[in-house]
Amino acid sequence: MNSIPKTTLPDGRVIAHMNASETWLIYDEIFREKIYDQLNVNLSDDATVVDIGSNIGLFLLYATDHYQRLNYFCFEPIPDTFRVLSHNRQLIRDAGHRVTLNNQGVWKKKSTAIFRHLPRFSCSSTMCPDDSEEQSQRALDFTLNAFDQHPSRLLAGLLKCLPNFVRVLIAKLLMKHHAKHQTIECELTSISDILRDHQLDQVDYLKVDAEGAEIEILEAVSEDDWKKIKQIVVETHRGDESMQHVEAILRKHGFETSTGFSQSSPADKMVYGTRACVIDPSISSASAEMA
Repeated sequence: MNSIPKTTLPDGRVIAHMNASETWLIYDEIFREKIYDQLNVNLSDDATVVDIGSNIGLFLLYATDHYQRLNYFCFEPIPDTFRVLSHNRQLIRDAGHRVTLNNQGVWKKKSTAIFRHLPRFSCSSTMCPDDSEEQSQRALDFTLNAFDQHPSRLLAGLLKCLPNFVRVLIAKLLMKHHAKHQTIECELTSISDILRDHQLDQVDYLKVDAEGAEIEILEAVSEDDWKKIKQIVVETHRGDESMQHVEAILRKHGFETSTGFSQSSPADKMVYGTRACVIDPSISSASAEMA
């Protein structure tokens, strides 16, 4: 990739990106819908954040815009996408953040893997490709839904007026265009290795968007390392079964869970995990005495 395309965000910052269609889709999810900062899960000042699947860094920009003094670790395996992420790291406004970029994917252990990289839709690059009919239908539903969510309301209105078979035909042509891919060998690490290598005793916020690898990643975390994670948000793939599996993993390790989804991708459910609030008995006793 010799040159990096750019676009201007609503706040005036010129951001590097891979392509316009996915950039605005992800921007809407993160900045407008706030899919990673809602329900009972939220960021806070001084938090340690581990971002698995950073892509071009839109959540990095959101988090550093809204909170102060974050200790933020990005993990993005695809070299071209990592290059864009590195460029966008320079757009952070507040110098008080500590940001560490890692050109790695995350898996069960340190290793390497072959990724299917989609330059025209980089957020769907994956080391766990799914060519099933069920996934093809989910992709078609996603594309048709994207027509209705298009930022140009004029274009969205025109697409909505088309007969359904024409909409489906256009969607399939776009899917074919975006599906062109390369195979790239990428370096991998694991959550437990991240905690050890970066000497993290606590992760206040863990974001996981690993395009189909989320279950294997989570199942490999040791119980001792789970205790260091205070909040987690996982974007699941492969339908409701995947969502339920992720919920079961989080509940097993002491999280209370809730679910949601973005308007642009309703089939990819979000799972939010928080620790139950534990009240210090001494504080409770003191409060009772004061009452």
